Amino acid sequence: MTTTTTTFQAMGIRAAKSVSKHLLLENAFENNLVSDIGRVDYLENHEGQTNLQPLEGLPAFVDDLYVFGYLDREECVVVGNKASCTTGEKGSAKNCVGRIAIASRETIGKDSKPLHTTIVHTIRRGEEFGNSSIRNTVERIEEASGSIAKRRWVEIHQGANPFALFVAKIAVSEIAIEILEEQLQSLQTRLRAAGMEIYCVDYTKDFSGTLDRPALVEHLEKEKYFAMQGKNRG
Repeated sequence: MTTTTTTFQAMGIRAAKSVSKHLLLENAFENNLVSDIGRVDYLENHEGQTNLQPLEGLPAFVDDLYVFGYLDREECVVVGNKASCTTGEKGSAKNCVGRIAIASRETIGKDSKPLHTTIVHTIRRGEEFGNSSIRNTVERIEEASGSIAKRRWVEIHQGANPFALFVAKIAVSEIAIEILEEQLQSLQTRLRAAGMEIYCVDYTKDFSGTLDRPALVEHLEKEKYFAMQGKNRG
């Protein structure tokens, strides 16, 4: 009796490349695949109350800082009801990122390497385009600030109405939180001068233990500065 063992090397490169596809098709035949986690209860014996403990030596920090601003019709590409910033050498995306980069470099990033900035959302303005949590948040910020950024943008664009708004993310994880908080007001002043505004600051804290989400939400809602998105505070 002779036993023959075939290796990938003996099969040749072309045959070897077909093995994974062949096995996938074979195992998918008549639903032959069975999920390896289908009946596993990962919360078994771990559903009780767990008190989170701050990790020693790891204070709170800020991962990202978000900024919003406005765009006119000529700065947008529209497909259906979805708008996006124009790209290219003179596109609005590059111009917006450039203005934010200048403002951040002169304030929070003046003692660091250039901060990476990207546009993460572009949304058309106006109720006729449906509800948007980002648009609603921007409107609340505008109301609280007296629409300083929007009025400045309209002034810069000689009375034009904004067609869309964008949200950009600045990576600030390497900036010390003390420097960030010290320079935040200066950053806001420079952003407003360019017709933009701070959208939110992403504070992060590392804990040991298992997160009890309902308990965390309940705790944060009792604090002065936190509320569920879309829920008006009393």
